[in-house]
Amino acid sequence: MIEMMYAKACESQFKKSTRRRITKHTKEEKMRFKHHYLGCALLATLGLLGTSVLGVEFDELTQYVPEGANAIVTLNVEKTLASPLAQEEKWGTPGVEGPEPLKLPPQAKRFVLAAHFDFEYMRPVKEVAVFELGIDPSMDFIVQHTKGTLDQLGGLQTVETPKDAIVVKFAPNVFGAIRPADRQIAARWIRQVTNAPTNHLTPYLQKAASYPDRAGTNIVMAMDLEDVLRRKDIRQALEGSELLKKQKGIDLDAVADSLASIQGFTLGILVEKRAVGELRIDFTSDTAPLADIAKPLFLEAVGEAGAMVQELQDWQVKVESHRVSFKGDMTRSGFLRLFSLFELDTSEVSDKAPTTEDTAKTKRPEEMIPYTSKQYYDAVDKYLVDLSKEKGAVSFGQMGLWFQKYARKIDALPILNVDPDLVSFGAWTVEQLRNATASIQGVGIRSGAREAQVYNTYSGSASYSGYGTPVRYGWNGYRVYGGGYGTVQWDVRNVEAERRAIRSQERAQGATEARGIVKQIESEQSKIRRTMSERYKMEF
Repeated sequence: MIEMMYAKACESQFKKSTRRRITKHTKEEKMRFKHHYLGCALLATLGLLGTSVLGVEFDELTQYVPEGANAIVTLNVEKTLASPLAQEEKWGTPGVEGPEPLKLPPQAKRFVLAAHFDFEYMRPVKEVAVFELGIDPSMDFIVQHTKGTLDQLGGLQTVETPKDAIVVKFAPNVFGAIRPADRQIAARWIRQVTNAPTNHLTPYLQKAASYPDRAGTNIVMAMDLEDVLRRKDIRQALEGSELLKKQKGIDLDAVADSLASIQGFTLGILVEKRAVGELRIDFTSDTAPLADIAKPLFLEAVGEAGAMVQELQDWQVKVESHRVSFKGDMTRSGFLRLFSLFELDTSEVSDKAPTTEDTAKTKRPEEMIPYTSKQYYDAVDKYLVDLSKEKGAVSFGQMGLWFQKYARKIDALPILNVDPDLVSFGAWTVEQLRNATASIQGVGIRSGAREAQVYNTYSGSASYSGYGTPVRYGWNGYRVYGGGYGTVQWDVRNVEAERRAIRSQERAQGATEARGIVKQIESEQSKIRRTMSERYKMEF
């Protein structure tokens, strides 16, 4: 339980704001990723990450979050950077990155990230950040630093940045940013939170957002999943579970009832000498039916969604009356994967004016190329190293989402004053990672087609009842379930065995293709590293 895990009381009692339930944000029409539906929901908890820190209370910052958020992330930056782990690894030191790819303002103290998350895209449709800085830059400085455009929306000055965001100053030291940079949506957000300052978060997210102030937790990530899952889809997904097929005496209806009552996920991370996480999944119904299968079922769902985080396999599980909790160490890879789900970049909100040296370098971009190229290479390398760490039970097929997310992160890296050959390598790498994603996503499609053909072979007999109900299951794929009766049971068992073999073959093929792509990227990376090191007389 997060309350027990992080029972470090604050010195003062914080004021609580008037709260009211948010309304649902209208979903945009989206592509239909045919993920395992249950896996998408379980993955959702991994999609939230936090950012930010001290000064004003978190409860005050959340008043600037608009209606429609189903995810909240908080980060106490100041406390995190002061931790023994951050000090040892020099997080926050110029030129030294922390374990995450989130782009925060360099002077951030307290940071809140809220999002309306699309489970089928596995992407945030809209993101809003609210943060307190240790400095108070003017909007003119922000325009200069971001090379953005000064504007006025909702009665306040704003800056639209080249990174598809709009920045607004709410109060001294308190700023907000919204992505995508839609002027109308941004203006409505600004009017809403300035004209009627109150907490627009759902009760579930309100509770999660209060943990940093109440318990001192460094990072909190939470997602409200009320009404997201249909029991019918959960029940069908459970029928296709390879895990549950091997279990005896499991009441699938009872398990489906428990899972359909899900309220949401909360992940708390305490950073001291090491980073320890506790993931809590809350339900309104009794979780007793999950007692013996909670952890393997969770891992299967996350793996089927292609979103495996290695350390989850080592975390300890605890099943309570209306809650399932997981607890264990957070690694650098875990931070990297979780934080890659978000896209809002607020790193350029600063009051640092260009120095004479900066100006000189700007006039001579060729002098910047070695430095900026090294930064670019290191950023790409961070993602590639993580993808190359396939180990244990985790296969490339269980990492499909991270190929996709890392491709987007690399594609968004700044390329100004970066060596053209290195930029070409980055573009090629993005293409290869997307090819790997396609290989993994194609597993479900290929296996579904082959399984249907196997079924057709037998369905010519009048003894068969025909096709079963198509069920979304696996990474971007369909499985077809049905059955026979009477004298054909032996044939049905043979068909099912053949279908299992097909699924196994297709998964192996998809993983092999992805592994081959990673090996090819590693080979090309070795060549570009040698070329850059020789060209600029510095170690890449």
